[in-house]
Amino acid sequence: AALILLLFLLAAGNSPLGATTGQAPADEFVYYLPFIRSNDSGPPPQATPTPTSTPTTMPDPVVILPNHSTCTSIIGTMYVVGEIQNNSQDYVRFVKLTMNVFDKDGKLLGSDSPLVSMNVVNPGEKACFKASLDEPDGWDQYAFSDLNYNSEGEPLTGLVVANHSGVYKPELLGRYVISGQLRNESSQTTKFAKAVGTIYNASNTVIGCATDFIDGFHLNPGQMGSFEIIFGGRDYVDFDSYKIEASGSPE
Repeated sequence: AALILLLFLLAAGNSPLGATTGQAPADEFVYYLPFIRSNDSGPPPQATPTPTSTPTTMPDPVVILPNHSTCTSIIGTMYVVGEIQNNSQDYVRFVKLTMNVFDKDGKLLGSDSPLVSMNVVNPGEKACFKASLDEPDGWDQYAFSDLNYNSEGEPLTGLVVANHSGVYKPELLGRYVISGQLRNESSQTTKFAKAVGTIYNASNTVIGCATDFIDGFHLNPGQMGSFEIIFGGRDYVDFDSYKIEASGSPE
């Protein structure tokens, strides 16, 4: 970089340029020009703009998934089955929702508020639910509301599903039956041990949700118990896959 200093001294007399005279005479004018700094390496750097931050949208902690469905049994009971998903890092328990049924004008015709099938839903996991009521005359649509839960659940460990299988029974009004066993591999007794079954069609829509407590209800450490989950209320001819989970309460 080059540093240029210009100093012009204009005086009425013949004082030499740059002479030190103490106090400048009244008829003497002194002009000071500013320093000029140049950079031979190129233009001065441009300021980097500060990126605009984009707000992060956090998912709802617990949500009702859109893969729900409805059916009406031969005795006039309306069922709505589906799943919730736990998007939080908590072990949520006592998850409860409300299903409302309306006519075409939006008038409420009936509702049901079931608990989901699992006592505790682990982080990232799903659990099925089944709402039911006498089918209202003239109903047009249903919707969900009031999803409530407790975030202070504890994980259930050591309760595993074993030796399970499913079979479609067209001779029994199209029921589907899943049988198997639960085994307690923990060091404490599991009370009210039950198997939870969810049935899906080929589009991954929930078409069935049911549970069954094991024989004797409780499982001591190392003990096994049998279950048989019977899915009724409709013909499950469109069955494609199922999921079995173990639930209960540690002693």
